[in-house]
Amino acid sequence: MITLRPLDRALSLRADESHHAAFLDRVRTERSSGDDLRGRIALGEYLLARLIDRMLASDGSDEAEDGIRWHLETTGDYLATLPEEDPETAQLAAVMRAARVEGLRRLDAIRAALAARARFLMQEQRDAEAIEVLRLAASTMPGPAAADFPAIALAAGEVNLHLDRLEQAAYAYLAAEEAAFNAGDPAVMLRARIGEIGIARRRGDLVRARAGIEQVITEASGHPDLDPVAAEAYVELGATLASLGRPVDALRALFEAFCRTAEPANRTAVLCLLGDGLAEQGAYAAAASAFVLAERSASGPTGRARALLGLMDLASNLGDRIGFERHRSAAAAILPRTAPHVQVDFAHRSAVGLARFGQFTRAAAIWQRAAGAAAARGLADWERSIERMLSLLPACRSVGGAAHDTAMSQPELAVLSADIRQLAALAGA
Repeated sequence: MITLRPLDRALSLRADESHHAAFLDRVRTERSSGDDLRGRIALGEYLLARLIDRMLASDGSDEAEDGIRWHLETTGDYLATLPEEDPETAQLAAVMRAARVEGLRRLDAIRAALAARARFLMQEQRDAEAIEVLRLAASTMPGPAAADFPAIALAAGEVNLHLDRLEQAAYAYLAAEEAAFNAGDPAVMLRARIGEIGIARRRGDLVRARAGIEQVITEASGHPDLDPVAAEAYVELGATLASLGRPVDALRALFEAFCRTAEPANRTAVLCLLGDGLAEQGAYAAAASAFVLAERSASGPTGRARALLGLMDLASNLGDRIGFERHRSAAAAILPRTAPHVQVDFAHRSAVGLARFGQFTRAAAIWQRAAGAAAARGLADWERSIERMLSLLPACRSVGGAAHDTAMSQPELAVLSADIRQLAALAGA
């Protein structure tokens, strides 16, 4: 029997985390970076969350309804001060319109608007905020029979998997798969299975992961309406093959994913993965084409920054100082609007590039600041990686900087590389 309990577990907060803390953290982060507008938008989201809390806690009394009306008016007045043309303002305005719906349809309208907001936050990799929004959306559901329960459970699995909260992700994926089976929704069923396979891969069960993902691809193939699902499955197959030490096959799988992906944010993500993999194999021209295509197709700042970071790394690896600084400047301009781990990644790649160009003192200073930012944000993996780079810096000094890699592409990559360069040429990149 499906209940809301697995979803409650999947969207649980840490014991030391206060209610809606992610929104307030965003307010502080944006204000400290000098982006007043983003800070005001984050505060607007916090006010909306408190409004929805109040609606959910209402006992229907005249006093409670008066309080809700006052809260609606004050929150609406605040949101009206934000620029209408901003995409995030538009998303909050949609939640506000839903909150003004009268009667029994109000919670359904709020849930739909919150689900759309959560999708945007997940695309921008703002995972802590996405979990808060999904928690709010889940709290408006009357029960697991709600039509949008499978989709919200699936989103909860995805965001937890990205955060490497594997146990919570497993709860959510199981709930999504069972609910989708009952609802007769094969797309959500298969996507939940892809998530479960991703958990198995992360736990090192690669044989099971490969067999499972190939079965999903077989089931999705031949059904045009399941092409987006097949694309996700090919991305997971690529990750599994890479873990099995088959990088070229992994790249072929990613290209298959790209060919089946229509949604702009997903295309950007797949292109960046292709760029990373091609660069690792020495196919630098094709990697650059993939990153340029990603940067031009990105629908949000995080996707664009991700592509620019790839171009930065390529340029410094090839000794192109002008290209490195050009891409670095473009990324820095949009960095305040990206997730914290993207900002740390930018600092890391900046330091790597400067070290490659022999500027070790500047590189060390940037790495030290990045390590502090990673520690403050709870990005333990990044903190360890940067500390390792700092420990290796003296050896780099002794040889005058890192040698530029001039590896050539493997012959079996030639067709794939040519296809990507042709796509870039057709797109004018």
